[in-house]
Amino acid sequence: MEQNTDASMEVHYHPHPPHKKKLKEYLFEFLMLLMAVIGGFFAENLHDNHVDREREKEYVERIIKNLELDTTDLHTFIDANNNEKEYLLQLAVLLKHYNDTGDSTSVSSIIIGGYRSIKSPLVFSSHEGVMIQLQNSGEFRTIIQDHAADSIASYQDIINDTKIANVSYNSEFEKLRDVLSQCFDISYVTNAIYFSQATFDPTDVSLPPQAVIGSLYGMRYFYNKLLQYEGLTDNYVTFTLEPQLKKAKDLIAYLKKTYDIK
Repeated sequence: MEQNTDASMEVHYHPHPPHKKKLKEYLFEFLMLLMAVIGGFFAENLHDNHVDREREKEYVERIIKNLELDTTDLHTFIDANNNEKEYLLQLAVLLKHYNDTGDSTSVSSIIIGGYRSIKSPLVFSSHEGVMIQLQNSGEFRTIIQDHAADSIASYQDIINDTKIANVSYNSEFEKLRDVLSQCFDISYVTNAIYFSQATFDPTDVSLPPQAVIGSLYGMRYFYNKLLQYEGLTDNYVTFTLEPQLKKAKDLIAYLKKTYDIK
């Protein structure tokens, strides 16, 4: 009898059926996951953008430094080429006097003046290291502020134009130097004292007429090439160096204003 009582008092637990998620719950979880992914994407994008903007300003500051070096050097080369023009014109006057009269008293000044004036071509080379680095590394894409990239690219075009002008300038210089060597014997001016004391004075007769080894035709050809080179020097200053100097100054001012650089 007691056993039956215990059996009747046993409690039986029936497991509940599993909870089935509704479609809304699945959609909610999916949206939460999607928002987390999108949020992470935007956070990473904002960080990358911030890094790019810092890098952009750093590149621009370095470009400005290169441009400032360009402006300094351009002033120097413009002055040097203008002085060169004056030397060439003085030399042309002496050479014309010799060609017209055969007066040998100007020989010394012509030779010394020639080798002083036609010593080396005064060609300008830009400081373009940062621009080349940006182009080669693909970092030029970081320059996105306003029209900064277009302005920098425009200056790079001017640099390339100057390089082309330099090739022509160097070529004409070598031709003039060759003509000078064909007209005069350089051995007469190997003594450094001539270079230190040369004044383009037509009365300077310290060198003998035998220093002239060119024919009358050769001397006249030298005179014509001299004037041609003087004109080329003038054009080099007017149409190459001075426009690049203006562009460099304008670009410096524009970049400093655009990027708030003092």
